[in-house]
Amino acid sequence: MKKILLLSSGCFLSKMLPQFDEFSTKVKISCLNALITSKHRETNDYVLKILSGQNENEKEELLLLLQHNIMFLRDPEPLIRALISYGTVSPHHNTIIVDTIINYFESFQNDRSSTLLKINFLIILLSPWILSLNFIEKII
Repeated sequence: MKKILLLSSGCFLSKMLPQFDEFSTKVKISCLNALITSKHRETNDYVLKILSGQNENEKEELLLLLQHNIMFLRDPEPLIRALISYGTVSPHHNTIIVDTIINYFESFQNDRSSTLLKINFLIILLSPWILSLNFIEKII
């Protein structure tokens, strides 16, 4: 039953997405929450659309949504890369982004393969950024 409901909501969302730009901020964030929950393949595209937009309220709401739901994304790595390169306008946004990345890493189990995955991700992707922020001890 749950799979049927998720599939139906995914189909419904696909029909709504062409009008995404016309939605209010609250509807956009709700739609993104539904996309994340259903692990929709176009989630990252719409997240990046808001991050590259001009509406600061939408960005704030999106960052808060991601902070609590990053571990439910279908493929979070490209989004994490985008968040790292995202030019924020406030220290508050930077704090939310760091918390989001920490939440993502904390969602892993503490087994050997997860630890190797974390270390690999940190070394390859985050090394220039980690050196400037000094938050590695929070993640591992």
